[in-house]
Parts: sequence; structure tokens; C-alpha cells
Amino acid sequence: MRIDPNIKKEADEVAQMMEITTADAVRIFLDGFAEEKKFPLTTKFPMQRHWQR
Repeated sequence: MRIDPNIKKEADEVAQMMEITTADAVRIFLDGFAEEKKFPLTTKFPMQRHWQR
């Protein structure tokens, strides 16, 4: 996966505060995504920010 370095850094900091790794957070998200067959969360920001390649 290609992740914007600024978003990755921000996510790493948040994950560290939660005492998990960013990889753990991705696994948690993907588990929910696969099980629920939809996004397992509600977003409060424009998703386009994360879809830029």
C-alpha cells in the first residue's frame, strides 16, 4: 500500500497513544471490513484526502 508519509506519521502517533501499532490498527479495520462487508466506522472527514495516489 502507498500511504502518504504525513498521514502515516500521524497514524503512528495516534496508535502509539493507544498502545497498539499502526499495523494492528490496519488489521482491526480489515477484520471489520471483511466481516461487515462495509466500512466498520463512520468518517468525519472527506475520504478524498486518503484516496489520492
